[in-house]
Amino acid sequence: MDWNIMKTRFGQDSIKVFLGAAIISAIGLAAYAMMQAPPSLPGEDLLPVPGEELAEVPSVKLFPTDSELPARATFRVQFDKTIVEPEQVGQSGQMNPLVFEPPVKGEFVWDSTRSGAFTPASGFALDARFIVSLSEAVIKKTGLKFRRQYYTPPMQVEAKHLHSLNSDRPFSAAMAFNVAMDSVRAEAFVKFRAENGEVISATIEPMARDNYRWLEAPKEPWSMRMADEDAEVPGYPTRMVIRPKRILSPGIKWQLVLEKGMPSGDGNRFPESVSYQIGTREPMEVERIFAENRLNHGRSIQIRFSHALPPELTEQQLAKWLVVEQPVEISPTKPPRFIQTEVEFTVDFSGSWIALKGDFELNQKYRVRLKAGLPTQLGLTLAKESGEVVIFKPLPSRVYLPGTYFSQAADGNRQFSFVSVNNDAIRLRVKRIAPEQLAMVLGVYKKEYMDGGGFHWSRKWVWRKGKSLSFDLIPGTQVCDRVFKPKAAVDEAVKKEFTWDELLGNNDSGPLFVSIECVGNDGSASSAQVIAQLTDVGLTWKFSDGEVHVQAFSLRTAKPLSGAKVQILGANNLPRATGRTDAEGRVVLPSKRNWGDTRWLSVSHGIDHHAIDMDRFFAEISLWPFNVNYGWGKVETRKTHLFTDRLIYQPGDIVRLKGHVRDWADGKMKVPGGETLTLRARDWRGHTFFSEDVTLSEHGSFDAKIQLAKGVSGSATISVSGQEHYIDVYEYEPATFKLRFPSRRQFAPGEAIEIP
Repeated sequence: MDWNIMKTRFGQDSIKVFLGAAIISAIGLAAYAMMQAPPSLPGEDLLPVPGEELAEVPSVKLFPTDSELPARATFRVQFDKTIVEPEQVGQSGQMNPLVFEPPVKGEFVWDSTRSGAFTPASGFALDARFIVSLSEAVIKKTGLKFRRQYYTPPMQVEAKHLHSLNSDRPFSAAMAFNVAMDSVRAEAFVKFRAENGEVISATIEPMARDNYRWLEAPKEPWSMRMADEDAEVPGYPTRMVIRPKRILSPGIKWQLVLEKGMPSGDGNRFPESVSYQIGTREPMEVERIFAENRLNHGRSIQIRFSHALPPELTEQQLAKWLVVEQPVEISPTKPPRFIQTEVEFTVDFSGSWIALKGDFELNQKYRVRLKAGLPTQLGLTLAKESGEVVIFKPLPSRVYLPGTYFSQAADGNRQFSFVSVNNDAIRLRVKRIAPEQLAMVLGVYKKEYMDGGGFHWSRKWVWRKGKSLSFDLIPGTQVCDRVFKPKAAVDEAVKKEFTWDELLGNNDSGPLFVSIECVGNDGSASSAQVIAQLTDVGLTWKFSDGEVHVQAFSLRTAKPLSGAKVQILGANNLPRATGRTDAEGRVVLPSKRNWGDTRWLSVSHGIDHHAIDMDRFFAEISLWPFNVNYGWGKVETRKTHLFTDRLIYQPGDIVRLKGHVRDWADGKMKVPGGETLTLRARDWRGHTFFSEDVTLSEHGSFDAKIQLAKGVSGSATISVSGQEHYIDVYEYEPATFKLRFPSRRQFAPGEAIEIP
């Protein structure tokens, strides 16, 4: 991005005014010029508008065309007719066709008889304005008149980042100027001002690595910016980080003010006062207090604040501001009086949350009071006392199942269980699903029972609860119907475990639809459903180049299943591809996925049947733990392997590096023998401390020695041909002895370990 074009003399933001092809009256044009242009300079009548808006004199072209100049610029002029003689071309001291008002020192050199360039002797100052016109000699020779106004920007803010007031970190503002700044001298001119008149002074520090903020602006001062190249500047001389000397009061609007006259580090002054609205800080308040009763988590009182509490706040310190009370009846005619509860509880702190965990009683009122003065991490305090009365209600009656739709090995433990909470009666029914209808049942179950929402083309998310499927409409044969009446205390979770043999009366396999309906202690009704497949068919598959490679095997013997019928079924239960496994249990099918659709991988082997959602996330094995590089970009054509004699060294040691390089071309691995590669070693700061060219041997390998500096510790990175290898450099004492364990290295669970 060209920052010199983006800056304007009107302020920080880019302002471009483009005149269309419109007829503007002389009065209107004069008024527009008076509003938009800086004051006219002495001389002939001048319409001072930006260069790109000026109707060019066809016979003369002057560059740059943008009226805002960088710190250094060359002015190039072109005429459509000859101005000087050929012998004057390339010579210094010849006629200068350009006149600068006020004068600018420099040299003009003709590069042809019709064109040349003027190079100023020095850079321009900030907030300067001047006019370029043609000299009297050129006017007399050509009869042309041409005038253009140029200017340089004033000292200004080029980019800023204002931290949000509604966070739990102290406010800070990072600013980038177009000049080098002196944070000490600038402090007196920076204030935080509230709408009620309160003023807080600022503390300013120069930007460095430890307080760095990304800002979309050049880091070099304007005076060092070249028109055609970037300058290398150490550090961030134009940037500052501004903070208030004390916390900004909550509940009122604040603005950050940079006052007129703020000095830079090089003698420039801020031309006009500028203010930035930074908003209102929320006061410290109690946002919510409620009782929470969760299965397997117990009962707790949850308190949420508008700001995070200090991380060092302890339970004993919190007791100064927190009181939990419960009512005590005084007399039938008087309201109950709240006294401090005898329930013992612990306090869990988590940012802006507090959880009071204890054996709170059901249907009992508890009043939580938080006194004024409770501190926050930011330094605010709770302005006024806050309280709430909460009541713990029993858990809703539910039955919890171990999954939704899952598969079990037919020759495994064949167990099934559910957990009941606050139920009076439970009915368990099981139906064996017809194998040819399994994929259809799975699709309906996934869509109706599991799906809790959907995106409609009205561009709105429509949320709904999943609906239980009708047990009678599931195709298949009912094999179990039992009723249980759990006996348990309120909120006590009761786990009921079975084997499939107990429920089914045999050791058959196959897909099962399980439906559980229950009636709660409070009279409410609920249900839970699951599809369980008891099968000996194991499946793995892999996608590659529009195909899916399927491997079917026995879960009991791990042997391949030959002759198994494999199908890819769509959501409508219609086959998209069909095949049979070979003697190795493999089959390759075309794989075309319609995004948003569900595909089922269905395998039948004898009377056994297994179907699984082939695109569901839990069925995928990530390549990440296998260190396999993959992506959608350019295919990797070179593989480099680097290794060293050790991974940790002492300062001053020699690192012995070896490497192997292979190229992948035409489907084969090739040895790039004789090629020269560059080896670099960088320290933890990214500085290169070693660089050397290495030549690959006829075997595609190389070795090198890297001398480490004495007294320098930290991590180091060695890179060759895009591959990196990491080592550590530390002062350490070598081990004085080693322990050897001559026994076996692997043991089975429960096996005793014998030490010789």
